[in-house]
Amino acid sequence: DVVDVGTVFAVRASAESLLTVRVTEGEVELRPAATRSTAARLRAGDAAVLEGARLVVRRREVMPADVNALAQGRLAFREASLGEVRDALRRWYGITLVIDDPALLDRHVTADFTAEPVRRVVTVLALALAADATWRGDTAVLRRSAAPPGR
Repeated sequence: DVVDVGTVFAVRASAESLLTVRVTEGEVELRPAATRSTAARLRAGDAAVLEGARLVVRRREVMPADVNALAQGRLAFREASLGEVRDALRRWYGITLVIDDPALLDRHVTADFTAEPVRRVVTVLALALAADATWRGDTAVLRRSAAPPGR
């Protein structure tokens, strides 16, 4: 449940049970259905990501301009999980991003893209994650780079 307590906020959900809430003004209360006793109160500047039953709250990370980034033609990630990035790339570009290395799943991304081609976006993400990107049709696969960073 996402309860508006008088505010401005954005909610994004995906088919993979990923829910993202970002608050720019006021407060929102977030109660995961699986654990209703564990509610989170989000205030202006806070974000929360719910993946399955796991709720992660990030305080003071929301930039008001980023909440409506997609409407402005931008992809903006602030300490975004790769699940969030994967969902955004699917919606924006119609591609599938496969994370082929479990070590990458714990990584987070901060990046801002405006009108870049999808291959450039994936290349930048791979560089930021010290990963290699390969393509199979409309699927990009990321795996940890075998080469040491900086080489």
